[in-house]
Amino acid sequence: MRYWFTSDLHIGHENIIKYTKRPYKTVEEMNYKLVKNWNEIVDVEDTVIHIGDFTSSYEKVNTQKWVDKLNGNIIFIKGNHDRGERFKIEDLMFIIGAKHVHCTHHPEMAAHEYNLVGHVHEKWKTKIEKDKQNRKKYMINVGVDVWNYRPITVKTINELFEEMKRNENK
Repeated sequence: MRYWFTSDLHIGHENIIKYTKRPYKTVEEMNYKLVKNWNEIVDVEDTVIHIGDFTSSYEKVNTQKWVDKLNGNIIFIKGNHDRGERFKIEDLMFIIGAKHVHCTHHPEMAAHEYNLVGHVHEKWKTKIEKDKQNRKKYMINVGVDVWNYRPITVKTINELFEEMKRNENK
């Protein structure tokens, strides 16, 4: 069993194609490709932490229909477009390597040294900011728009955090 992280699929959200310049002509093509990409790498016994905006609050989307098409067990963290009972978790903590990693949809809610976020789509992949106490916050955007429309592995996340720390000290 492996763990994966992703966010911002926006299943059924036609305007997201234009908004983020996704390489799809129709929402049906986008939905199909997102499911195909996911299922090519995620096994049925894997767990995927989806960090917000699985569907769209603008369109009526049968969330369960799409969950049923995807491999793995999905833990949903609520995003600004998510509605319904399955989207109750606002944030979550994981230990990846020796790092305590905070998962939240909105980067401005990132509250720890290491953070996985969504919401920003194609705007950036990694970012280092300082909080009000001048402590560094390392953030990785796990959104599909910067990861070839696929979830990413724990190994990739750990390597990115290490790379961010190394590059910062140069």
